[in-house]
Amino acid sequence: MIRLVLLLVALAALAFGAAWIADRPGEMVVVWQGWRLETTVPVALAALAAFSLVLLILAKLISLIVNSPRLIATFSRRRRREKGWQALSRGLLAIGAGDGARARSARDEAARLLPHEPLTHLLAAQSAQFDGNGNLAAKSFRQMLEAPETRVIALRGLYMEARRAGEGDSARAFAEEAAREAPALGWAADAAIEARCADGDYAGAREILERQMAARGIDRTAYRRRRAVLLAAEAIALEVADPAVARERATESVRLAPSLVPAAAVAGRLLGASGDLKRAAKILSAAFSATPHPDLAEAYAHLRPGDAA
Repeated sequence: MIRLVLLLVALAALAFGAAWIADRPGEMVVVWQGWRLETTVPVALAALAAFSLVLLILAKLISLIVNSPRLIATFSRRRRREKGWQALSRGLLAIGAGDGARARSARDEAARLLPHEPLTHLLAAQSAQFDGNGNLAAKSFRQMLEAPETRVIALRGLYMEARRAGEGDSARAFAEEAAREAPALGWAADAAIEARCADGDYAGAREILERQMAARGIDRTAYRRRRAVLLAAEAIALEVADPAVARERATESVRLAPSLVPAAAVAGRLLGASGDLKRAAKILSAAFSATPHPDLAEAYAHLRPGDAA
């Protein structure tokens, strides 16, 4: 709209100028090197305008000729990139459709046209996974680690490949790194927590859970439940070695999840052993009312030898 208004204003100005000159006729005489040129003012102005237009066109042509190599190179790069993205699209769609041959063809074309594009490495990795070539898939995922936008995807891919190969330590390392870089990721947090628990590092497992909660990767209800499970697991592990700490962990677990059977059972046993029979009975009764379970009945029975739940 603005361009149209400007064009109309320019045309109006030209028309006004032409009319103004036509109303004021005159002659121009040019004498130079023995030559004498006579003409009217309108004709002289028209000739000057035509000469200026010719100069402008010549300047454009010269600029085009001078810049043609750069323009051709830019066009070629753009065309190459477009074809590369088309190959990537075909390859990813082929992976989704289970067409291995087409995926490999698209992968090779994308690698030729876009060798440094992170998604090219993703297509190569997924194609290798489809073919069952774990080494090639891992190599492609490692190349993806260098690009920030594909780093977490690469860590997940390397984690999965390590698990398939039975390399537990490597799988754990990839999961831990992913959990540090992207705490909200469920798969990374779950795998890292599982590994920490396997080592008996329950404090470390809770720390990972706290980071996941802070990153809003889990809702509060699920967070409370999982924290309760971790506390109960630690209480069970410490029940004999450190009853005082175990009792503290167990009671906190019950506070978070009163119906969690392992938490209530270990809390009942530990509180009973410390002489707090009333509190132990209250916890066990509440848990049994919500979730009747033999472990709760057994723990209650042992509060007073000879009693039954």
